[in-house]
Amino acid sequence: MPLVIAIIGKSDAGKTFLITRLIPEMKKRGYSVAAIKSCPHGFDLDVEGKDSWCFTRAGAEGVLLQSPSALGLIRARSSIASSLNEIARHYFPDFDLVLAEGFAQDLSTRRIEVLRKGISEQLESPPETLIAIVADFPLSPDKPTFDPDELSGIGDFLERSIGESKEGTPLVELKQDGTPVFLNEFVQSVMKSTIAGLIAPLKKEEKEYSEIQIRIRTQ
Repeated sequence: MPLVIAIIGKSDAGKTFLITRLIPEMKKRGYSVAAIKSCPHGFDLDVEGKDSWCFTRAGAEGVLLQSPSALGLIRARSSIASSLNEIARHYFPDFDLVLAEGFAQDLSTRRIEVLRKGISEQLESPPETLIAIVADFPLSPDKPTFDPDELSGIGDFLERSIGESKEGTPLVELKQDGTPVFLNEFVQSVMKSTIAGLIAPLKKEEKEYSEIQIRIRTQ
C-alpha cells in the first residue's frame, strides 16, 4: 500500500508548486509517485461530443479510455470510496507514494501544511494529523519544518516516512462491509499462511506475488 500524504494550505500558498517539484525528487530516488487533486468545483475531463461523453450520457457509470501509453478512468462518484486513503489504496495500490492536493476536510490522512508569508501564516491542521510544515518564513513548532526550496530535506523526510509506513503495514487486512476489522499478529499470520497455501497449487505461473486479494460475498 502507498504512503498517502495530503498537501494542505490556502489558495496561492504553493501546494501545486510544491507537489510538482517533489514528484521528480522522489522519482529520482527510485520511488513510484501518484498525484490526486481535490476539485470541489468540478473539472473538465469528459468532453462533450467525444465517445466517452456519449457513453456516460447513455448511462454508463464507468468508462475507461485506453491508448498505447495511458489509461483514463471516468467512474460515478457514488460508486467509489470516499476517503482519500481509500481512493489512493483502491486506484494506486502498487505505488510507493501518493501526494494529494487539498482534502482539508479529510482527517483520516497524514498531512503536510504549506504556509506562505502574507497568504497564510497560521496552522489550521489538527496536530494529530500534521506530520510536517513547509513555510517560507521562520517557525518554531514541534513538527519538522522545511523551506519550500529545501527539496532534498523534504525528500529525505518522505523517504523515511515511506520506510516507516511499509514496516507498519499489516500482513493481512480484513474489512466487513467496508469497515476495517482488527486482526492481531497471530491471526494475520495464520490467515496469510492458510490462504497462500490454498492458492499455491492453483498458480498457472511459477511466479511470486506481493499481494493476494480475496472478496467474499455472504449473500
